[in-house]
Amino acid sequence: MPDSIRHYIGIDWATQNHRVTVLNPEGDLTAEREVEHSGAGIAQFLDWLQGLPHLNDPAEIAIAIETLRGAWVESACERGHRVFSINPKQWDRFRDRHTVAGGKDDRRDAYVGADALRTDRHLFHEVRLDDPHILRIRTFRGSTTIFGRTLTVSPISSARITISRCSRSAPQ
Repeated sequence: MPDSIRHYIGIDWATQNHRVTVLNPEGDLTAEREVEHSGAGIAQFLDWLQGLPHLNDPAEIAIAIETLRGAWVESACERGHRVFSINPKQWDRFRDRHTVAGGKDDRRDAYVGADALRTDRHLFHEVRLDDPHILRIRTFRGSTTIFGRTLTVSPISSARITISRCSRSAPQ
């Protein structure tokens, strides 16, 4: 079965502006841009991705990013893109393929992420959005009160049962 990925995206994570590189399956650079670190910036970026050439399905885009969670990951997954989490240490080791210079270069790092995903995708974790019940459990830290009941989120199995019972007894 041929590979269905047409665009490999590397996102170099930053605090204000993220650097993005787009590679085709042969490893040729097809686009680059900076994306503002904001909800509007993420939305504009994901809209821009839909305009990439030869794109028939959002799942034809594979995105390499250094995080498992957050607005970037959730927004891309919700739109049907394939998102792969790359550990920052792995990313650093892949950088050595392209240069031995130790200096940080956002443009090169975005390229490294896209290229690592293109050549070694089997090494990376494909992110899947969690079940909404799991997300609800994660929002609790320590104990909290829901519908007059105190929950202690340890162990997780008892928290799932308790949350499930609370949600069924919730007023409609």
